[in-house]
Amino acid sequence: MAIDIIPEKGGQCSFYLQLPIKSRFLNNLNNKKEVVFDTTQDAYRDEWYRDIIDTPSSYYIEPFQIAGNLFFVGTKDSASHVIDTGEGLILIDTGYPNMGGHLLHAIWKCGFVPEDIKIILHTHGHFDHFGNTAFIKKLTQGKTYMGKEDAKMMRDEPKLTLSSYFQGIPTEMFQPDVELEDGDHIVLGNTVVEAIHTPGHSQGAMTYRFKVQEKGKDYQATLCGGAGFNTLNKTFIEETGKDFRKEFKNSLELWKQMETDIFLGNHTPQSC
Repeated sequence: MAIDIIPEKGGQCSFYLQLPIKSRFLNNLNNKKEVVFDTTQDAYRDEWYRDIIDTPSSYYIEPFQIAGNLFFVGTKDSASHVIDTGEGLILIDTGYPNMGGHLLHAIWKCGFVPEDIKIILHTHGHFDHFGNTAFIKKLTQGKTYMGKEDAKMMRDEPKLTLSSYFQGIPTEMFQPDVELEDGDHIVLGNTVVEAIHTPGHSQGAMTYRFKVQEKGKDYQATLCGGAGFNTLNKTFIEETGKDFRKEFKNSLELWKQMETDIFLGNHTPQSC
């Protein structure tokens, strides 16, 4: 059942209440016995990131309320979400390092101030999901969380954060305050977020599940952490020596088993 949550000035995406979890991403897998990974494409295309670097203003989307206490504050490419817990905000992912202004403006437009942020969660340790975390942390003193494997990656193998693909714009690294493990719960105010380890896109990718109340009804929200194929192709594997394809396939099966009303992607088009 679709819910009307996209303002007239919003982006191209529409979010849906649905049970069980459905999306273009998962629908394509429902009738396949085996996942086939494309090994012919480069991990990243220079022209894709050059456009994001050169024209960040073109990626702005008006923020909006998804349902209840859940808000979208991301851009056309990289998703960020805010949960209003009644005792402060939980911010999930902070986007590209050159779009911090987009994020702060979106939070203000939703009626909050950055100082309301108490917790900053990360779906995984790639630069387009923690690009503004160090700054937001300094601004708000919010506590930062990341999967323990990706926290280790950031310390020991920062090249795997993929920040080098964003040529000319540095990404400030940070040390997470809390390193999450599978099954951990993050509690703030009226909200409990369950962290589920779903490796593949990165070794420490986390999926987050939490309840959202809309018009007196509770809905289960699921934010899938790391649902992209770009780190699973032959070029990336040969360049980095990292092959997490088996883990990714296991995560796909786990996602498909999750009973979900509101599906959220960590990249905006995943929720279309």
